[in-house]
Amino acid sequence: MIKHNKEIRRVVGYVRVSSLQQVTNGVSIDNQKDKIRSFCKDSDLELISIIEDLGRSGRSTNREGYKTLQSMIRNKEMDGVVVYSISRIGRSVMETSKFLDEMVKADVKLIGALENYDISSANGRMIVQIHSIIAENESIQMSERIKDAISYKKANGKAYNSNTMYGYKRIGDDLVKDKEEIRHIRRIKNFRSRGWSWYKIAKKFNEEGVKTKNGGKWYNFGVKNVYGYYYG
Repeated sequence: MIKHNKEIRRVVGYVRVSSLQQVTNGVSIDNQKDKIRSFCKDSDLELISIIEDLGRSGRSTNREGYKTLQSMIRNKEMDGVVVYSISRIGRSVMETSKFLDEMVKADVKLIGALENYDISSANGRMIVQIHSIIAENESIQMSERIKDAISYKKANGKAYNSNTMYGYKRIGDDLVKDKEEIRHIRRIKNFRSRGWSWYKIAKKFNEEGVKTKNGGKWYNFGVKNVYGYYYG
């Protein structure tokens, strides 16, 4: 439970899970919501609503929920915003600082269910920014580790995501060339060298009953993507 210098009654919750996280890693949307609801109940706060962003990186501000939250803050539709932790607001120090400025101007408080913030004071804002710096650094390190893992798997012929590129088939964690698909890839190159358009190649494949990796029909952009992947 927290004590407020200014009476805070109506609050909005904000939750987010990025595209780099698994929803079961301990900070899932449901876990965040439960923590916020419990916190508001214990602190005698009226929780108006919970705004959420699913599969959205905190390093980007192009989030519908985030934009809605900003609009509500500017219109002073609540007394405070409750988050699971500061990293849920964002993982960009610069954008988080801008967000805090908007809250201070609107006299809306930032409340952390795990941490206690007072953004009206210089020390409080400094603490929030320190948390934001740590969160941004963690995000960058996570991205680098994922990129390294993908590069390693690519270099060693291992499957690195759920999608398998045309020309390969997945056997366990290994990627093996699909001879039939490779033949069609070479045909695409041959057709292009003869001046065929993407549309004409797609039409040819569909007339022959050649299927895409997903078993569907070919379209010009699909043919172009396959050609670009192998021949640049």
